[in-house]
Amino acid sequence: MRGEPTGFVKDFAVKGLSRDGHRALRELGLPWASPDRQYGRLAKSLDDAIGFGITTVVEPQNSLDDLALFRRARGEGRLRSRIVAALFHPR
Repeated sequence: MRGEPTGFVKDFAVKGLSRDGHRALRELGLPWASPDRQYGRLAKSLDDAIGFGITTVVEPQNSLDDLALFRRARGEGRLRSRIVAALFHPR
C-alpha cells in the first residue's frame, strides 16, 4: 500500500433519521443524538477518510440541518476531503 486512493469506503457517520426523529431522540435524553455527539462522529469519519487517503466522501440522505455540521468541520479545519452531501427530501 502506497497511500493512494484505491476504492470506496461506505457507512461513515450514517445519520439516516429525519430532523423530527433526531429531535425526538434528543428529547428522550439519548446522549448519542445530541448535535455535539453527531458532530463528533462526523469529525472522526472525516479524519478517518483523510487518513486513508480518501479524497471524496459521498454523504447520502442529509437534512438541511446536517449542513451546519459540515460548515463547523470546515471552520475547524477538519473538512479536508471533498464532500458530496446529498439532501434527503421526505415526501
